[in-house]
Amino acid sequence: MAYVKNKFKDLDKTGFPIKKWSAHWQAKNGNLSVDDGSLVSTDIKAGWVGKLDAVRQGLDGYLRLEIHEKDPKLARLFPAKYKSQPAYGHLQGTWQEWFVYTVPTRKIPAAVQSKLRKAISQ
Repeated sequence: MAYVKNKFKDLDKTGFPIKKWSAHWQAKNGNLSVDDGSLVSTDIKAGWVGKLDAVRQGLDGYLRLEIHEKDPKLARLFPAKYKSQPAYGHLQGTWQEWFVYTVPTRKIPAAVQSKLRKAISQ
């Protein structure tokens, strides 16, 4: 979180700067199933695969995050292993209050990993 606060100093006022945002999804019975959500910011790329529940206003899915920070001072604010490899997580909660839990790749189904690679390469 220190990285995000230092990278985007006016985050609470201006929001998260998004260069590109895309997703392929299907809707059925009040649920959205996202196959390859993608978000690109300044030095951050994220892919998301999961479900959004419109009735309960919840979400549940897997996240792949790549950080390509050029500023050495900011790069020190996140773990060194994520400078050369992506971070994976399980994103779940409500739209207003969600959590991301770190997940090792061996715990993510192969089909989901494939969709996350596809999402982040768009």
